[in-house]
Amino acid sequence: MSGAKITPAFQDYDHTSALVDGAVTVEGYDLKTTTISPPSQIFLRMFNKEEFDASEMSLSNYMIALEHGDRRFVAISVFPSRVFRHSYIWINTTSNESAHFGGCNAVFV
Repeated sequence: MSGAKITPAFQDYDHTSALVDGAVTVEGYDLKTTTISPPSQIFLRMFNKEEFDASEMSLSNYMIALEHGDRRFVAISVFPSRVFRHSYIWINTTSNESAHFGGCNAVFV
């Protein structure tokens, strides 16, 4: 395909595989997809070397960069993994502060 060349980077998800194998194309663009696991390596490579035209980025990494004055990137709301990451709740039943959380301390990780 001829067109503007774009290199996006993301983890290899089942719902992005059609972009990777070329089954789905983007009109007017020549995609050179890069899949990397774990995604933290994508974030690192993007922040350190700006290796890709577009990439996944964790919201926390993006917000920390903004807080430090790094305005190189523009965030758009795309959620390629579609996974709720906060799937555990740890409870400290011996804490003196447990009354604040209905009888237990809870921390989301």
